[in-house]
Amino acid sequence: MPEAPEVFAFLTKVERMIQEETRRTGRIPEARLRLFPRCFALGTKTKRYSSISINSDGFFYCLDPLDPEYKPNPHDVASAQRTGCLPYVDRPLTPGPLVCAVRGKCLVLAAGYHAVSINFGLESSVYVLSRADYEDLIKSDGPGSNPSKSKAERLRSFKVPPRFIVAGSSTDKPRIINIFCAFILERYAVIVADSARLVRLHVTSACRFWAQEHFRVNGYWWRKLLFERFPDGPDWVLETDAAFCRLDDWRSRCLERSSSEPIVKAITSNTSDVFSKKGITSKTGSKPDISGAFGGLGQHLANDFLYYAAIPPGLSASAVCADELMWGRLRGRILPYMQQWRHPNFISRCITTTNSTNPFAFNQISNTNYLSLYTKVYYKKFIRMPASIYNQYLELGYLDPDHTIGTPYAVDIQAHLLAPNSHKDVTVHHVQIGGGLMAFTAIVAKPPSSEMWWFTPNETWKDIQARGQSTTVGPASFHETIANRIHPDSDVLKPKVGRPPKVKTGKRGHPSTGKSLARVAKVPRRISSCENKENLDCDGDSDED
Repeated sequence: MPEAPEVFAFLTKVERMIQEETRRTGRIPEARLRLFPRCFALGTKTKRYSSISINSDGFFYCLDPLDPEYKPNPHDVASAQRTGCLPYVDRPLTPGPLVCAVRGKCLVLAAGYHAVSINFGLESSVYVLSRADYEDLIKSDGPGSNPSKSKAERLRSFKVPPRFIVAGSSTDKPRIINIFCAFILERYAVIVADSARLVRLHVTSACRFWAQEHFRVNGYWWRKLLFERFPDGPDWVLETDAAFCRLDDWRSRCLERSSSEPIVKAITSNTSDVFSKKGITSKTGSKPDISGAFGGLGQHLANDFLYYAAIPPGLSASAVCADELMWGRLRGRILPYMQQWRHPNFISRCITTTNSTNPFAFNQISNTNYLSLYTKVYYKKFIRMPASIYNQYLELGYLDPDHTIGTPYAVDIQAHLLAPNSHKDVTVHHVQIGGGLMAFTAIVAKPPSSEMWWFTPNETWKDIQARGQSTTVGPASFHETIANRIHPDSDVLKPKVGRPPKVKTGKRGHPSTGKSLARVAKVPRRISSCENKENLDCDGDSDED
C-alpha cells in the first residue's frame, strides 16, 4: 500500500505541474473532474465493496448543469447508476482551480465544486500526463480480466496504446490500465489508476469552488471533511504537536489495557479515533485499539522505523510502552524518521521525472535509490548498519543469539564496537510472529518468555531488489510503470554497432541509453549471491555494487 513517501511523491508531481502552468499563464490552472465508473470494483455477494462514496450534503446539482450535447459512456452510466454517482457522470462537471493536499497516506485533489479524497489501497497510483496522451489512453476500452465473462463486461479496462509499451519489457498482452478518475486540464491530465481495483474515492461536493485556503492545516475543512472518510491520524510533519499528543495517548491506553498486540501490528493497524466516536466495536464487544498516532506508516515504514528505533518488531505494544528506554527511542526517533520523506535529498533522489515522452516509462534511477537508500530491512537480505546503530544493537545484546531480550547484557563488547563514520553489513531475518504476521529485523537475540517469534529460512524469501517485474515499494514501483521495466537480458540492452539514434524529448538532459539502462537494470552481485546460495552469511564489510 502506498505510504507516506509514495503519497508525498504523488503530491509533489501534481504540485510541480500546477507551478509550471501557473508560471506559464499567471494563474492557477483550472481542471475538470471526470469519473470512470466502468473501472470501479463490484464486490461479491458475500463481501460488498464500493470504489466510491459521496458527501453532497447541501450541494445543488444544478451548479453542474446538464448539457444535451454531452454523450457519457454507456458503461460509465450503467455503473454510476449502481454506485449512486450518476450526477457526476451524466454531465460535464464545472472546471475550477486545481488544488491538492496530503495528510499521512491520504491525498486530496479538488477542482470546481468537487474534492476527491483518495485511499490508495494496495498499489494504486497517480500519474501526470499530457492532454494528448490522456486522450489517446481513454480512446479504447474493453472487458476486464475477471474470469467471469459477465463480470468482466462490467469491470472494464482501458487498452494501453502500443506507443506506451517499452521494447524489451513485459510481454503480457494486451496491456491494460484501470483509470478511476481524472482531473483534466488544458495541457495536462492527472489520473488515478489501480490495477487491483482496490482504490477508494470519496467525493465531497460544496456550493463554491474549492481553493487552497480550504486546505489549510487544522482548518475546518481539514479537520471535519476532507480526511474524515479515510482517517490516518495527524500528519507527523504538518501536525507535529497533535501527532505527539496522539502518540502519548496511545501509550497510556496500551499500558491501561496491557495490549498483547505486536508493536509492528499496532503501527500498521493505525487508524483514527473518529471510529471510536461512532461506537464501533470488535466481534468480542470491546473497542478496537485505536490510536491515530502512526499516520503515514504501513508495512514498509513500520519495519524500517522499528529497526531505526532499535525495537524488536515482535514485542508486544505494552512491553514497548512499559520500557522507558524503548519508549524513549520510539518517541524520540519517529519525527526525524518521518521528516526525511519531505527532505530535499529524498525529493532529488526519488521524486524525479524520466527523460522520456512515455508517461509510464519505468524510473530505474528513482527505484534504485529508494530500494538502496530508503529501504532498510523490509524484504532486504542484509542491512548496511552505520556505527551509531550497530554499536547500540551490540550494547543491547541484539546481535547475540544467546541473549534474551529484556535481561541485563554483561558481555564485554569493546573489541567489537565500530569506529565513528564506519559501517558493517548485517544479515536481515524474516520473522514469523504468529497469526500470519511477519516482520523483518536484524535482531537475533531470543524473545522474552512472554513473547514468541521465529525466523524463516533465508532461501524461502527473495530480496526486494531481486523482484524483477513485481511491484515493491517506492515512488517508481507501480503496475503501470513496472510493466515497462526492461528485462536485464533483453536484446534492447545489448551493445549495438554504430552510433545510437538521437532521441529528443523536449526535457532537460539526455535520455537514457541502452548502456546506462543496462548498468542499473542488473541486480547487484551481492543480492544475486544471497539469492543463489543457501544459508549464506551476509555479514561483512565489502561494498555494494
